[in-house]
Amino acid sequence: MRRMAISRWFVAPGLLWLIAAPCGAEAPQVKVETPKVQVDVNLGTKKDKLDDQTFAKKAAQGGKAEVELGHLAEKHAQSDEVKKFGKRMVTDHSKANKELMAVVEKNKLEVPKGIGKEHKALFDKLSKLDGKEFDVEYMKAMVKDHEEDVAEFAEAAKTLKNDELKAFAANTLPVIQEHLKMAKSISGKLGGTTTGAK
Repeated sequence: MRRMAISRWFVAPGLLWLIAAPCGAEAPQVKVETPKVQVDVNLGTKKDKLDDQTFAKKAAQGGKAEVELGHLAEKHAQSDEVKKFGKRMVTDHSKANKELMAVVEKNKLEVPKGIGKEHKALFDKLSKLDGKEFDVEYMKAMVKDHEEDVAEFAEAAKTLKNDELKAFAANTLPVIQEHLKMAKSISGKLGGTTTGAK
């Protein structure tokens, strides 16, 4: 019986100290290792999977924004090349928007009427600029926007479930790729950027 009792004392030395230690005595420091838990610092900012509804929403907002920004370029730009680019944006994206809305309505998808907060902020910023300053900032934004669009449309053309929406993405992708090429060329001439500004 005594041997069994001693074994029990060794099983829980921490408890033995608490029981046996006199009042006011300092307890020994016991290092307790907390299990390491990995936390994803990108939680909440991780890129969402591009499904039919998400793509339709982003494409609709982006397309409308390109038209409005294109009109702005026709009025505020100094360079004839930038003005022509803006006009091209109005023409091409108006056509793409019409095609997208036909697919959206047929498949009863929901898309916002406006251009979204991010595009609205860009529009407000550019609307206060004129001349060379407008040209540089507008073309810089066009490079960034079209780099993102090319990536999204390329993904959509491969992964979307709706065949009509997937076809729209595939058919529109070459046009957007051409826009990106033009934007980089013009931005480079203006001393701007040929890669998307972060």
